[in-house]
Amino acid sequence: MKLVLPKITSVMLLALAVTACSGQENTSQVSGSVQVLAPMNDSKSSLSLKFIELSGLDNLREVSGRFVRFFISPRILDNRLNGPAPQGRFIKNSDEKYVPTNEQSQQLVVIYAHMQNLAKMDEAVGAGGVNRWPRDIGVAVRESSGLVNNALYDGTTDSILIVPYTHQNLPIAVNGGILAHEHFHSLYYKLVMKDFSDPAGEQTVNTGSNHDRAQFLEAAGITDSSDQATPNPRTESGLKIGKGREVALSEKLVKRYYNRYLHRGLNEGLADFWGWVYTGDADFIASSLPDFKLQRSLNIGEYEVVGLVSADRLRGIAASYVNFNSRQTYEEYMRDMAYSLGTKYSRLLKHFADKSAEARGVDAVEMRLKVASWIVATLPAFRQDFVENEANIYYPPTRFLQVFAAQIPDMNEKECQFLVEVMNSAEGSSKSCENKNNRYEVVGDKK
Repeated sequence: MKLVLPKITSVMLLALAVTACSGQENTSQVSGSVQVLAPMNDSKSSLSLKFIELSGLDNLREVSGRFVRFFISPRILDNRLNGPAPQGRFIKNSDEKYVPTNEQSQQLVVIYAHMQNLAKMDEAVGAGGVNRWPRDIGVAVRESSGLVNNALYDGTTDSILIVPYTHQNLPIAVNGGILAHEHFHSLYYKLVMKDFSDPAGEQTVNTGSNHDRAQFLEAAGITDSSDQATPNPRTESGLKIGKGREVALSEKLVKRYYNRYLHRGLNEGLADFWGWVYTGDADFIASSLPDFKLQRSLNIGEYEVVGLVSADRLRGIAASYVNFNSRQTYEEYMRDMAYSLGTKYSRLLKHFADKSAEARGVDAVEMRLKVASWIVATLPAFRQDFVENEANIYYPPTRFLQVFAAQIPDMNEKECQFLVEVMNSAEGSSKSCENKNNRYEVVGDKK
């Protein structure tokens, strides 16, 4: 959106030109709660200019405070972001409100506002104590590296990294849905993945998402100088990838790839769901990355069946990964498969929330937050269930739904039947719903 934000800046300055205003302000001493004009995207994915209140500011010039600490073109030192703070530029109008005068300042303000809102949402859904605030966010990651139009949550540094945006759509840095998506990865990482051994025996889990951490940092031009940094092994002992030749994998290795795909897919799907909960926009990703609308929309097609894959099907995908010419093509295929699985999760959870709102007769926004609170409660229970059972089974993708169902304190019949139908359809099981003390429960053996 290189053309859009500059146009918004021009509109801002034109409006100021016809009103009394001071010159460029020294805003390093401006703190507390401050009204700032910023382009915010609404549920229809459009930008609208409005004055928003940034609270808990320590320094308006750096747009730093209780909710965000920014780093410009950062490096990593001692497993934390390290580098200078960006310098915002603002003009104060006659109403003692501030107007950013360039694109970077606008983006800093918008990111701070969204993270401020997401902190409130964390509190509302029971995740208030999970993250440490302020959140560290790296912006303007080196464009010379060639990596553009992306963002990453990195579990090692507990930060969000945003690379330059080059399309003419809604920039990732001001897309509230994508920021909520990356923010959710921090919740999944801390409630599920932290201190896990990597499901595939490699150092890729620390992204907390579907990205390969080492590849992303290298492509973004970010140097990790941490004393604890270790090389990212690119080969698995005994694994040989060759063109046109099948390689027999041990069942142990197949399960490692299976578990990696399962966690990556679930993490991405829940993060997409989180973006929808925050914005109400089922196509928030397409607002910035229109080429991904078909694959990542949370809307269900007219003839689409809401469902998940079976454990057997997922195992077959895991066992086929060796049939690639290179490790890079394998990683690309694996990421695509994880996003595909994630979309199944996000669409069925959105459909579940829509049906729940109808069945309960409650407002759609209220229902989204309620389902989000059940997901927060589910994550540690899912982690425990996975740890206790994955050694003995290929953990079915549907099993997350059964753990999820157990966290709904007042599940009604329609909600239970929806979840049971998805589980039975995917796994060929015969689970059913049972009314126990005015609460429906999923009954039947876990597989």
